[in-house]
Amino acid sequence: MPLKDWFIADDRRLRSGWRVALFMLASFLVSVAVMLPFIVLYLVAQQSAEAGRLPRIPNGTAMNLAAATATLPFVLLVAWVFRRFLDRRSWRSLGFWWDRDAPCDLGLGFVAGAGVILLAAGLLFATGACRYAGLAGPGGSDVWALMRLALLAGGIAAAALLEEVVCRGYIQGNVAERSGPVVAIATSSLIFGVMHGLNPNVTVLAGANLVLAGVLLGLAYERFRTLWLPWGLHFGWNLVMGPALGIPVSGTSMPSALHCRLEGPDWWSGGAFGIEGGLAATLAMAVAVAALAAWRGRPARPVEPVGERRVPKPAAADSPLPPESLPR
Repeated sequence: MPLKDWFIADDRRLRSGWRVALFMLASFLVSVAVMLPFIVLYLVAQQSAEAGRLPRIPNGTAMNLAAATATLPFVLLVAWVFRRFLDRRSWRSLGFWWDRDAPCDLGLGFVAGAGVILLAAGLLFATGACRYAGLAGPGGSDVWALMRLALLAGGIAAAALLEEVVCRGYIQGNVAERSGPVVAIATSSLIFGVMHGLNPNVTVLAGANLVLAGVLLGLAYERFRTLWLPWGLHFGWNLVMGPALGIPVSGTSMPSALHCRLEGPDWWSGGAFGIEGGLAATLAMAVAVAALAAWRGRPARPVEPVGERRVPKPAAADSPLPPESLPR
């Protein structure tokens, strides 16, 4: 095989594996450049707290969500550049279809994500591994508490969209072109799990569950060919688990409306990592994956031809025949 063929495919585009590798590198460099000031500010604040000049920051949740929110538009720009000039596809084919089904997909994803985490939490409540510990304190005025939760929800939504664009929209979409959906979902799920591998209190089971969560999100993206549903699923999952129930999200605690305390063995409840680190979440996600795999609903959106930046509309069934096709 000529050296050129290792990099350039028959359609004269850079091969999908190289496009994915370059995109991951570009996204990583952009993320580091944007997040570095937030990290420096957090470290300075922690040093000031140790010196008694400022109150101690309990964790880096606010910094992480603010950094993800600031990073999102830059990663979207990187994805747009790669999509247009390397993939030679339209922006909406990444998963940003906006049609009459898009709001429904977003809402359905949110309900599904909330439902999966509530199913896992229900298993824990039923076995005594999770207990309700009361309402959270207001943390100041009621108005400020509501504003804080709203800002927290916005940060969670931005972080979820950032991860979905990278893992499902770009990586999975491009790998599927050459290797098919199974390999694409497996690849994006493994990368999704590795991205969370440095989270606090992560365990082997937690890592496996994060990969399984990637499978669930990847299957949702493949079946609907849109980012709205997996984004809604990701957002609903994190919002209900963290700000609603007060359970750590992937090892990170955050302000919440309720306080629910995980008890019992860590292998079942997840322990300090949160529900995602336990077998209850494994069972809940397995049910969701099976349901989504068996679902036979509306067909997915059409696949866009390479080199096109729009999907041609099919002719209506009752449209008149062109003149050259009429019988003479």
